[in-house]
Amino acid sequence: MTKAAKTVFYFGLYMILEGSILLIVPNILLSLVGLPQTQEVWIRIVGMALIVLGYYYIKSALKNFEDFFYWTIPTRIMQFIVLTTFVFLGLVGPVILLFGAIELISGLWTWRSLVMQKKSK
Repeated sequence: MTKAAKTVFYFGLYMILEGSILLIVPNILLSLVGLPQTQEVWIRIVGMALIVLGYYYIKSALKNFEDFFYWTIPTRIMQFIVLTTFVFLGLVGPVILLFGAIELISGLWTWRSLVMQKKSK
């Protein structure tokens, strides 16, 4: 696997972990970020969606699907921006920025790895 592929692979694992928590014990994660606990199924559906997305990340990394790597960068950065906006609007507490920071840092890590990979060719 290339360095860029590894960044996407590791992020896929993170998504599967996060999705599994939301699927199995969602209120643990909700309480960590200061959101109200719920017994509704929607949060588990979000967890399943994260697992599916994590699977795509992992499969694309294993196949070294560089186009996909590039596609993920703006969406991960956008998640940080959206979560930051939610904090500034008072919709959620600042602890959610930890998740946003993971999105931002991992997106920038993938971008940097792709740039370095191109330079070495």
